[in-house]
Amino acid sequence: DSCMYPKHNTHGSGMRRVLEGMDWQSQPGDMYEGILIDDVVNRRTGQVFTKGNPEGKVAFAEVGSQHVDDRDEVFIIIAPQSMIGASVYEPLSEMVQEINGRPTILINPRLQDRPSSGGVMRLSGRAERIAFAESFKDIYHFRLLYKGSTFMFPIKGALRMSCANSKFWTVFQRQPFTQADGKEAEAYAPLATFESEPSPQQITDIMKPVATA
Repeated sequence: DSCMYPKHNTHGSGMRRVLEGMDWQSQPGDMYEGILIDDVVNRRTGQVFTKGNPEGKVAFAEVGSQHVDDRDEVFIIIAPQSMIGASVYEPLSEMVQEINGRPTILINPRLQDRPSSGGVMRLSGRAERIAFAESFKDIYHFRLLYKGSTFMFPIKGALRMSCANSKFWTVFQRQPFTQADGKEAEAYAPLATFESEPSPQQITDIMKPVATA
């Protein structure tokens, strides 16, 4: 039923090869036989190792308005991000315009400017790029929090927001402990909630140890 299983067009810079290499269980006899619309081809040999099905539900493409099909119902764009000297704004905004209101999900986007020595993405069009980024709404966010003087270690806590069960942003503190069997484990205790994404300074203040008498 196409209503229950809408066709998805999955886009993302550098992600297509990864997605095509996944086991979609779409071979004859598999659980999701025929789910892929396009042939999946070995890029080295040209051999087709997963035959596409024109009546399938999932298609792969790139970021750009030329890849939008009138039959597409939902768009999942994975990791769209600007590179130094090249903004993702133009192809992505043109694509969104062509999508024309159909459901569009960005996973791990990085739409902020990345200035280059040539001045690309510094001033020209900056207001438009900011407005475009802000036109999307966060529906789920999770990231680990680290000590400011280190990179990815040690983990101090986490920040989470999910529209599915709460409109608030919650800061968690990581609490390592030793289990009865002697194995190391960890728990995350909520410290504070915010109505919008907290600033780095707010998170730092919350995470500071509380002095005890």
